[in-house]
Amino acid sequence: MTGRWMTSLAATAALMLVAVGPAKAEQKWIKPAVKECTLKAGQECNIDKKCPADLPFIVNGGGGMPKVSSQDHAVAMTMNLAISKDTWRIRYKNLAGGPEVKVKMAARIKCADNAKEAGW
Repeated sequence: MTGRWMTSLAATAALMLVAVGPAKAEQKWIKPAVKECTLKAGQECNIDKKCPADLPFIVNGGGGMPKVSSQDHAVAMTMNLAISKDTWRIRYKNLAGGPEVKVKMAARIKCADNAKEAGW
């Protein structure tokens, strides 16, 4: 009886170790960065967001529709990608030939503490 109990206990412990598996890398969304620019026709404005030191690898990021001073505008996102292992860049450009516009934009990124888990 004691032998069966010990075998059962050992099997349960082994199963728990397999079920837990290796620790996952920590990933966290970082507080958004906000930037305002005044864009003349053809001008661009970048917003670069960098990962903090404790989570130095970029996983994902993005920005939404910018808030633009004029309803009649042609401001477009022309870049939305990682430019290095720890920095994400979003670029907006005034594609219109009209007057300058004020643009307010935001970038949000997700960072990790492990390069492999982050895809680097």
